[in-house]
Amino acid sequence: MSEIIRPSSFFEDAVMDGGTTTATCGFCGRFHFATHSEECLYEEGEVERLRKCAEEKPDRYVEHAEDDSLGIGEINGVTAVIGCPCDGLAKLEMLIWNNRGKIARYFKARSEAALKAAEREAGALLI
Repeated sequence: MSEIIRPSSFFEDAVMDGGTTTATCGFCGRFHFATHSEECLYEEGEVERLRKCAEEKPDRYVEHAEDDSLGIGEINGVTAVIGCPCDGLAKLEMLIWNNRGKIARYFKARSEAALKAAEREAGALLI
């Protein structure tokens, strides 16, 4: 069995856009549900049904019993659930971090080109 790679808190914080009580991880397909305040978050019987699913298919359903909500974010059209046991978010972070020099050069070149274009447009408006 391979070791699970965890994303850094820096990357999780950068990706997280909000929270919800239920979410499906777009990297692995696991369904996550937060149950700390279950009485006000779910319809009657829904938590029991989800817990049964988690018991029967622990690799597909993940209960977050200590949480009222789940941190989620979207990156490249994929929903990431913060704290998911898969390594999808960590692999993406490693890709970015391991190529940070190339990415930084790209940001610099792209920013410089955008600045020159904006300066040209501003100059044209003054004429």
